[in-house]
Amino acid sequence: MTCDKVREIITAYAVELRKWPGGPERIIDKPLTEANCRNHLLYMCDELLTWGDERKEKMMRWLGFIQGVLAMVERTPVEVLKETNKPIGA
Repeated sequence: MTCDKVREIITAYAVELRKWPGGPERIIDKPLTEANCRNHLLYMCDELLTWGDERKEKMMRWLGFIQGVLAMVERTPVEVLKETNKPIGA
């Protein structure tokens, strides 16, 4: 997966997460409510989108974390997340 593909996916997630109340917030030492999880994911999306290609490995780790939380909190089926990661035309 390319860095541009990661950014494309993360941008789409950020658009969806912005539809919920709240906003980007790094959550440390707060209860893990669904709202706090969404706010933290939005913080992670915004942060990731500032990185250059030299941080590809970290981008991939954060993408995996974000998708894992989406699978649990938003109940996004893993099949949908896998489909999102596929290259166009695959």
